[in-house]
Amino acid sequence: MKTIAKTLIIAISVLMLYPLQMTAQDEDVKNDKEKLMAERYLKMQQLKIAYITGHLDLSIEEAEKFWPVYRKYEAERNEITSDLFKRFERPAVDTAELSDAEAKKLILQRLEEERALVELKYQSFNEYLEILPAAKIYKLFEVENRFRRHLMERLGNPHDKMKPEQGARGKPMQERAPRR
Repeated sequence: MKTIAKTLIIAISVLMLYPLQMTAQDEDVKNDKEKLMAERYLKMQQLKIAYITGHLDLSIEEAEKFWPVYRKYEAERNEITSDLFKRFERPAVDTAELSDAEAKKLILQRLEEERALVELKYQSFNEYLEILPAAKIYKLFEVENRFRRHLMERLGNPHDKMKPEQGARGKPMQERAPRR
């Protein structure tokens, strides 16, 4: 009898600790994934800096002044756009159940974020003008777009591999009301 009770207590203890072990393993996998993503992001940033530097022909003086301003712009832009991407990744509300008031609130929130992004671009443009001639700033915009296209080509465009009935990230498209 004591053996059965002892075995039962051990079994219950193991079963209670098992989810904790699984959670720890899940955390390890999550941390590994985040670390890999951070390493990839850092590598992409290094490639971008090299690409821009190679195409803009910055003098040493220009580069010393330009890169801190550009890094600041990138950090602020990433902060704004990460909020936008998070909202698109996991919509807060199912669009089919969205009231007009909720939709209006979400639209205004998105427009405010887009406005903040445009204002940041104007602010950065004015800061760049203190460092670079306008022709190099214009070239910067072109070089950034070329880099983005170059990166997408290197990574492969996942939209090319999607089936017609799939939406973004390969998920099934939602039913839509016919257009009038």
